[in-house]
Amino acid sequence: MALQQYLDELRRQKPDYTVPDFDPDGPLEQAEVMFLLMKAGTKGAGVNGVVSLTANDDQTARNMRSIFDEIGLGYHDVLLWNVIPWYDGKRSASIDEVEEGLVALEQLVSLLPHLKTVVLVGAHAQKAEPMLMRLGLRVLTSPHPSPMVKNINPEQYAEIAPVWAQAVK
Repeated sequence: MALQQYLDELRRQKPDYTVPDFDPDGPLEQAEVMFLLMKAGTKGAGVNGVVSLTANDDQTARNMRSIFDEIGLGYHDVLLWNVIPWYDGKRSASIDEVEEGLVALEQLVSLLPHLKTVVLVGAHAQKAEPMLMRLGLRVLTSPHPSPMVKNINPEQYAEIAPVWAQAVK
């Protein structure tokens, strides 16, 4: 219930933007681990309205599912979210959007009493690291599992699975 109120408030703050729902099959308020990306994608949560590995079928979600399968992590074992919760139809993110997102993220963390670990996926999400560390959370960082990273920088892509596997240890 608290997470739904959080989403409702985000939607009130920016009525011209879309705020996707949390995956209803995920851990929600019981989450111990959260995976945090930059913002909803133009082919995933930004379109279908839910941040979910099973509801989204864009290439990043497919890559994430493949890595979860590789390390034995269930798709619904972690909370998935974005530093910038508002979807504006664009892939890019401004500094102001990130700063607003960090304020919203701190509010979200306060609603997750069991949260212990946050995995920051990609350089933009990693801007949340100082705030999350200040809140006493265990923070892991990894490259983004985008098709670009996978195809252009396979060495960097190979770094993802070992980091993600640490999240549930």
